[in-house]
Amino acid sequence: SSNCVAVVLRPIPPPTHTLPQVLDGTRTVLLKVDRPYPYGEQEDAFKAFAKLAGSLSVKDSKGFLIAEVNVQNYGDKDNAVVLERLALKESEFPAFLLFKGGASPANGGASKAIRFKGQVSTDNLLAFVRSKVGLRVAGPGTVPAMETLVEELLLASEEDRAAVLEKAKPVAAKLRGDDHTRGEVYLR
Repeated sequence: SSNCVAVVLRPIPPPTHTLPQVLDGTRTVLLKVDRPYPYGEQEDAFKAFAKLAGSLSVKDSKGFLIAEVNVQNYGDKDNAVVLERLALKESEFPAFLLFKGGASPANGGASKAIRFKGQVSTDNLLAFVRSKVGLRVAGPGTVPAMETLVEELLLASEEDRAAVLEKAKPVAAKLRGDDHTRGEVYLR
């Protein structure tokens, strides 16, 4: 089961009601602020990142949440107040802000938010979350169930390693499709 959730905060009149509930300082949140209907390589990278992070177990996710606010600069200007509250400019889209340690816009946390400043790619977003939150999110092409066993193997004493490898065999056998092929690689 999964506990890391990716949500899109759609405009709810007034648009400021949803954001404070998500960024209330009680959880670690990676907030993506972007234009409506984002597309392209950066959006594809974000979606792949969110899917990988969403595969974390309840225990491993540590209550981590991924949220997205789409800001419209025309018409009703949905969620435009978010730019002011988070001290963002449209030219920074997509912007990624990490709220942790009780930081929320309500308590001045926007200035405490950690901004992702790298090139938007799945690997870079994963590295950012690993380094700033301490989450072990398996990267593209890896198998989360097997990654957990790799970590266990690395921490095992020399005499316990054979038992961990034996434990990995039935896990690999249950995998299907590409994951099954990748699982076989882990056993080598």
